[in-house]
Amino acid sequence: MNKNMLALALIAAGAAAPAISMAAQPGDGAFVSVQAGQSRLQGMSASNDTDTGYGMDVGYRWAVSPMAQVGFEVGYLNQGTFADNYLGSRVTAKVSGAKAGVNAKFNFTPNWFLMVQGGYFNAHNKVGVQSGGLSYSDSKTKGTWYSGVGFGYDFANNTSLSLNYNYMDDKYNDQGTHLDLSSNQVAVRFEARF
Repeated sequence: MNKNMLALALIAAGAAAPAISMAAQPGDGAFVSVQAGQSRLQGMSASNDTDTGYGMDVGYRWAVSPMAQVGFEVGYLNQGTFADNYLGSRVTAKVSGAKAGVNAKFNFTPNWFLMVQGGYFNAHNKVGVQSGGLSYSDSKTKGTWYSGVGFGYDFANNTSLSLNYNYMDDKYNDQGTHLDLSSNQVAVRFEARF
């Protein structure tokens, strides 16, 4: 169901872009971005608490001044899979989800910029426990929040590269099992604007 929600959001954003762009002012525009980097599990101690994470966003920003644009984004983020040994059991947790929020870009020179983003994160957790010959797995989705900041460089009017830090709040609770799967990610982000 989450994939369907993300697909519908992407289709809606794509369908809205032509209508929005007809009334576009200089500096207004749609964007698409991809990012990849190292994710780290923050909420609980794990023997393997880092993994490679990746994500994608699409959105639209409006110019509020010659050096600032504010808008919205929808996307998907996969933080990776984390593992730990606990009382003779092997515990794994995979964290991913769709997101929707605000995105703002502030140029402090013609090329260098600061970006901030944040909003709703539809956290999807897959948790597995293996102990001896027994195994248990569970999948749960819940609404929470994300935030991020990035520092980057515009190579042209329509492309940029930035180093971004993102944080996902993610508390997993099920049948007496409480795990804090909150995580962060340091990633390189490429953005193309239209």
